[in-house]
Amino acid sequence: MCKLNFFSTFAILKYKKLAQASYGKAASPQSFTLKCLSMKNLTLLLLLFILPFTSMSAFEVDGITYEVVGDGAVGVDRGRYSGDVVIPSTVSYEGQEYTVTEILAEAFAQRSELTSVVIPSSVTHIGIYAFWFCTGLTSVTIPGGVIGESAFQDCMSLRKLVLGENVNTIYQLAFENCTGLQEIYAPCKTVPHIRIYSSDEGEDIFSEETYANATLYVPEGQGSEYSGADYWKQFQHIVETNLSGVESAPVEGTEVEVIDGKLRFNRDEAAVSIYDMSGKTIFH
Repeated sequence: MCKLNFFSTFAILKYKKLAQASYGKAASPQSFTLKCLSMKNLTLLLLLFILPFTSMSAFEVDGITYEVVGDGAVGVDRGRYSGDVVIPSTVSYEGQEYTVTEILAEAFAQRSELTSVVIPSSVTHIGIYAFWFCTGLTSVTIPGGVIGESAFQDCMSLRKLVLGENVNTIYQLAFENCTGLQEIYAPCKTVPHIRIYSSDEGEDIFSEETYANATLYVPEGQGSEYSGADYWKQFQHIVETNLSGVESAPVEGTEVEVIDGKLRFNRDEAAVSIYDMSGKTIFH
């Protein structure tokens, strides 16, 4: 898959204008020949200019679009995503294996048909507006790393959020207007750092409705750390609990019970993912 960035797009527009200017005027046969030669040279120059800025690093595997972001590393890029999406920790393409380390800016933005996404522990950065306005998304588990500005903004149906223990930084507006949030689990090793760099008054990571209505579940013995930390202390309901074990995000109508040490579901078609405390997928 070939992508053109701003510079190559600008060059193409410039080329079109030059071509229109050359052929839009009356010319003698001799001058026409000279212009054709000059246009040929211009084409060669244009190709030399475009090639360095042309990205040949995007590819698609199993319905997910990837962009190479480093040596042996890829990020999930924009695509026509819907339903339940499972992002693998590694992906192979043309004989090379890549580690999935990022979800790029706007990768899933405005995909209202997206209902769930499994993010692997290999992902250490979620870009700005990555899941903006995913109105069908109801739950998400973020294993670790950095959550970018407005990453999940306007996901109004999001009810449950699990922040893996390796989440360390959350940027402003990350969960703004996620007014349906009811449960937030934060088994983090340390209280995630909040980065607010805007001077606009009222900038935050959660909405006022979330601070007032959602319950923030934190590890036993860490309640005072959250209630004393900037932004986190705005939660009116902070509950210390044992966050070890399986954190579930069941589909509506799905019931889970433990019988003789085994998990049992009341729906055969229920999709199940189990994570360890680092956010690593151990069963899917």
